[in-house]
Amino acid sequence: MGSRIFRTLGIALVLWGVLAPGRGSAADPMRTALPIVTLQMKAEQMLDSIHRMPPPEGAQKQDISGFVKQQLPPRMGLLNVKSAFEDVPTARISRPAEGVLVVRDERRRWLWSRTHVVVMTYRFTYMPEQAKVHAVRYTE
Repeated sequence: MGSRIFRTLGIALVLWGVLAPGRGSAADPMRTALPIVTLQMKAEQMLDSIHRMPPPEGAQKQDISGFVKQQLPPRMGLLNVKSAFEDVPTARISRPAEGVLVVRDERRRWLWSRTHVVVMTYRFTYMPEQAKVHAVRYTE
């Protein structure tokens, strides 16, 4: 009788450990904590998605404001856009004028056993009258 209780308790503890891994422990709460999606991760995912989007036929310039609005949080100012892209290793950020932020993203791709460098430039312009950020993608 006593061993049956301990066996049931042991099985319950094992199942609890398998079914509830996101809780962590008192000693190390981050050990099994669920991942937190950061703004920087969202920015990297957005750049990956934009790089996969083909530009319109023959176009060097494309308005991507709607896409950026879906990917990044609403009411996003230029400082928030800048902080989102600061930790992306392939992005270089510049501020050529007041209310303008330029992100240059350079990626290397393998295509038919050759490395191609794909450079895209994103120009974010803050429009205070509409309280939104306008985004344009330039393909080089």
